[in-house]
Amino acid sequence: MEDRQPSFDLVVINPTGVIGPSIVGRVNQTHQVLIGATKGDYPGIINIEFPLVDVRDVATAHIRAMENHDASGRYLTSAKSASFRHMMDVARENGFGERYKLPTLGLDNPIGDVVVKLAATFQPKGTRDFLRSNVGKTYDLDTSKVHNELGIEFRDLDQSLAAALKDLERWGHLGK
Repeated sequence: MEDRQPSFDLVVINPTGVIGPSIVGRVNQTHQVLIGATKGDYPGIINIEFPLVDVRDVATAHIRAMENHDASGRYLTSAKSASFRHMMDVARENGFGERYKLPTLGLDNPIGDVVVKLAATFQPKGTRDFLRSNVGKTYDLDTSKVHNELGIEFRDLDQSLAAALKDLERWGHLGK
C-alpha cells in the first residue's frame, strides 16, 4: 500500500474461528470440530480452546469498516474463546447430546494433556503439530480496536454455538 499508494484504503477484518448459521450448506474448518464431535471422531474432551466469532458479527464488521472513512489497518474480530468442554456442554444444553453421541471422557486435565500429546505422535503431521502446540493453551485476545473504532459488540458465544449446531443439523452435517 505504501509503495503503490492506490486511490483506496486497505482495511482488514481478521476473524478467529467463524461459527453461526449459514446461507449455504458448505462447512468451514471451525464447524468441522462440531461435526466431528457428533460423529464420534473424538475419543474424549481434550484441553483445547478455540477463539470464536459469529459470522454475523464478522459481516457487521465488514460493513462498518466500509462505511467508516476513518477505519484503517486490521481489526481482530473474536467474541471470546471457548474450551472444547464448554462447546460440548452447550451442545448438551441444547439437546444435541440426546440425538448424537458426544464425547464424555474427560481428558482436559494435566494427565490428559500428557496422554493427548503422546497420542498425537500417531496422528498425521498437521493434526500432530496442532495438538502439540495447542493443548493446554489459552487465548487472551485484544479486540478493543474493533469495539472502539467500529462499535462492534459481539453476540453471546453460547447462542452462536447453538445457532451453528442447529444450522449444521438443518443441512444434514451432524452425526450419522
